[in-house]
Amino acid sequence: MKSANTDTGAISIPLQNQTGLDTEKYSIYVLGFSTTSQLMLSVTTGTTASFVAMPNESGTLPAYNLGSTGITQIDIDLTPPLNEINGARIYFFVAENSEFPNPPQVTYTAWGANVVNVENPPNSAVPPYAFAEFTVVDLSYGAVIDLQTVDGLTFPLNLTLNDSLGAVGQPLGGITRDAILAAYKPFMNAIGDAAKPFLDLQYSMNKGGLLNPGLYLTDTGSNNNLINLTSSLNGLFDAELKTLFSNADLSIQGVSSGSISADIYTVAGAGEQPLPAPATLSQQALQFVGQSNGITLNVFSPLGLCTLTYDNNGVETAISGQLDNTSLTFDAALPSDTNILAGMFVTGAGVDPNNTTVASVTRNTSNNITGVEISAGTGMPAPSQYGFSKIPGMFMTSGAMVLANAGVFAYSGNYSADEATVVLNLQNQLVSALNRGVANGAPNSGAGGYSSEYWGTQTNWYPSGAAQNLFSLFMHTATVSSGTPIFIQAPGSTTCARGTIMGQAYGFAYDENAGPVPPAPTGQPNVPSKFDPLPSGADMLTITLGAWE
Repeated sequence: MKSANTDTGAISIPLQNQTGLDTEKYSIYVLGFSTTSQLMLSVTTGTTASFVAMPNESGTLPAYNLGSTGITQIDIDLTPPLNEINGARIYFFVAENSEFPNPPQVTYTAWGANVVNVENPPNSAVPPYAFAEFTVVDLSYGAVIDLQTVDGLTFPLNLTLNDSLGAVGQPLGGITRDAILAAYKPFMNAIGDAAKPFLDLQYSMNKGGLLNPGLYLTDTGSNNNLINLTSSLNGLFDAELKTLFSNADLSIQGVSSGSISADIYTVAGAGEQPLPAPATLSQQALQFVGQSNGITLNVFSPLGLCTLTYDNNGVETAISGQLDNTSLTFDAALPSDTNILAGMFVTGAGVDPNNTTVASVTRNTSNNITGVEISAGTGMPAPSQYGFSKIPGMFMTSGAMVLANAGVFAYSGNYSADEATVVLNLQNQLVSALNRGVANGAPNSGAGGYSSEYWGTQTNWYPSGAAQNLFSLFMHTATVSSGTPIFIQAPGSTTCARGTIMGQAYGFAYDENAGPVPPAPTGQPNVPSKFDPLPSGADMLTITLGAWE
C-alpha cells in the first residue's frame, strides 16, 4: 500500500481541544517519547513540536500545555534518510488545576532508553490520561498510528485523516465522556449474571474510567501483592481452557519466520509436556506439529500452572505466611490438594521469583499443607503474600493470562528466534479466540487451517453463552443513550454473533485484524482503532480530545 511518506515527505499532527472544560480550572498537558528510538517530543518552532534526540543522559521529559501558549501541532519529517520513530507514545493529561497544579513529571535515564513510564490506571498520582502511538521505521511501508485503549478508557479521543481519508476513536459530536461511562453498567446488566464480574472494572478514582480486565487482575497494592484475587474473573475461562487444551482436532495456519515457511499446524498430543529449563516440571500442553516442516511446538495451558490462592471454604483466598530463612510457614493450613509441588518457583517477600524454588512441602497430621522449605532465603522479612508457579517469574491466574494476553500466551520458552515467532503467533490465535468466545466453537475437520479461519471470522465473535471478554464486547458494540456507537465503525462494518455492529477498538492487547495469515475471509472491516499503515495521501492526522460533560 502506498503511504503518506511517498506523497509529501512529511506528516502533520494537529492537536485540538474539544473537551469543553473550563480553561481557568483545567490544564491539558502533552508529552511524548520513544524508548526504542531514544526520542522525545520537543517544541522547536512556535507551538509546533517534533521528535528529537534526548538532550541528556538523564532528565525529565518536557510537558507542554495544549494550546496557543504551548503546543498545537506535531510535525514528522519523512525525508530520506529516515529518522526512525519506533513505538512513540503521545500522552494527553487532563488536569484539574486544584488537584494537579504542576505538569506531570516523567523521568528518563540512559539517554532515553529507559523511561519511568506513567503507572497504569486507576492512578491518582497523575491526571487522567490517554495516548496515541506512532511508528515509522520503513518508508516503503509507511507510518502506523493508533489510539491505544488496551489499558482501558479514560476520555474520548478522535483521530481523523485529512478530513476525508478515515477516522478512528470516538465520534466527534453526539458523544461525551460522561455518556460513555454512564453506558457501561446498563450494558453489562442487560447481559445478565455472566457480566456481573465485569462491573468491577468501572472505577471512580481520579475522575473515574473503565479498566481493562487484564490490568484489573494483575493490579497490585503498595506492598506488591495482587489485590483482586477474589474476583471470579480469575477463573472465568477455566472450563473453556479445559476443553480447548484437550482438543486434538485443531488445524491452525502458522506464520512464516526467517527459515521457517508458513505452514498448517495440527495437534500431535494434548497431554503433559516438559517445561523448558530452568523449569523442572511438566504441564498440560497442546503439542503442534507443522504438516510440511515437521517442527514441533508446545503451547502450555495456564490451568494448574500457578497457585496464588487456596480454597477457604469456597472462597479463593490469597496464600500468606512468614519466611524464616529457608522455612516458609503459612498463616493458615492449606487443603491437602492445593497445587504446591517441589520444584515450583516462589514469589513473595525475601525470595527471588526467578530462582527460588520449593525444596519440599510441609504437611500436618491431617495432610494439610502448613508450609514449604525453599531453595534459598535469608532472614525474616515482614509477613507477605506468596505465590507458586512452574515457570520462573510467571505468577498469574488463568483468567489474568487470558484477559491480559500474557503468561503462557506470550511465552517463547527456549525456542530459537524463528520458532519463537511462530509459537507466539499460535498463542496469539488461541488467546484471541478465547477472548472473543470462539475458541471451542470451531469445526473439527475441513480444509487446512479451518480453526484459524473460524476464529478469524468476525461474524462468529462474541456469541451468547460462551465465556468471553465482555469488556471487549462493550468496547466494540456499545452505544450511548442517543444510539451513537462509542467507537467509530469502519467502512463495511459487520455484526458480531449477537447481531450488534462492531466498531474499531482495542478490547484486549491482541485485538487486531484477522488475516491474511491466518486465512480469515477477505474484505472484513478494520478491527482496532488503528491505521496500519496510513493510506495514501494521509499527511494530516488530527487528534482531537473529545467532550467530557
